[in-house]
Amino acid sequence: MKVKSFLEIIKNNWLAKCLCLVIAVILYLLARTSGLEKRTFTVPLVVSGKGNLTLSSTIPQTVTVTATTNQDGLSSFSQSDLKAVIDLSYYAQEGTFDVPITLLIAPNIVLQDPMELTVKPDKILLRLEKNVRKTVPIVVNEIGTPLHGYEIKSKKINPQSAIIQGPKSLLEGISEIYAEEITISDKSENFSETKRIIHNVNHVEIIEPTLVDVDIDFAQSLSTRSFSNVRINFVFLPSNFEITQVHSVDFTLSGAQLRLENFSLSQNTVQVDCSSLDSAGTYELPITFTLPDAFKVESQSATTVRVLVREKDIE
Repeated sequence: MKVKSFLEIIKNNWLAKCLCLVIAVILYLLARTSGLEKRTFTVPLVVSGKGNLTLSSTIPQTVTVTATTNQDGLSSFSQSDLKAVIDLSYYAQEGTFDVPITLLIAPNIVLQDPMELTVKPDKILLRLEKNVRKTVPIVVNEIGTPLHGYEIKSKKINPQSAIIQGPKSLLEGISEIYAEEITISDKSENFSETKRIIHNVNHVEIIEPTLVDVDIDFAQSLSTRSFSNVRINFVFLPSNFEITQVHSVDFTLSGAQLRLENFSLSQNTVQVDCSSLDSAGTYELPITFTLPDAFKVESQSATTVRVLVREKDIE
């Protein structure tokens, strides 16, 4: 009989009773949320569990986390206690996936009740590819110009190559990797410097090395200098002969730039040896140069000269 009277009590005015229950629940929820506050945090997004796969698409560096709780709850943690993670360890094949973002909270933090944490976005569409390695040469560029008259003789980079790792499609487009530039402005003395490898490609990491040693050796610059209408000096001409015509030649010298710039012609720079002449007449004689060993005749307007040799008049 007691059970029957209880059921009868429930059935009696059941609509009004249900309405009261709904109102009570609403009032309870309103009471819980009326004192709640919201605060937004910018949290770094971390990739974990790469394994044999890695990202080949761009992802945001941060996500937005909204905390809804009371004042005490907001003061119980800070932005540094939150970390957003996308875990790639669940994926074994290449492809495009909607990867959920997991919010991690520092283990020493006790969240207050009520507390609601939402992440935006809560998942990211990304492309996963095989994580491969590749060896590429290291390039070190120079800044500036050496001291006047000098040039780089040799540039040695040690090590000469680097191992990089990343998605296969990205590594296919990388043929070399760069280190910091080296300054050679107004320098002429050999020197060595250590430079850092520059890493500026998303999803590609440098396995080794991170630093390179660069040795720069200098040498005097080679140059050319042209001379025009240089008079030919006839030497060792027997005293009873004479050459009355004036002969000249054009020529170009090569050698160290600074020495060429300071070089001055002498009377014997260009000459013809006449010691073999024993009679008057017309001769085709070779032209010779008297120059420092560091110089070389690159070109000349003539290699021989035709001269008219006459006997001197005896007074």
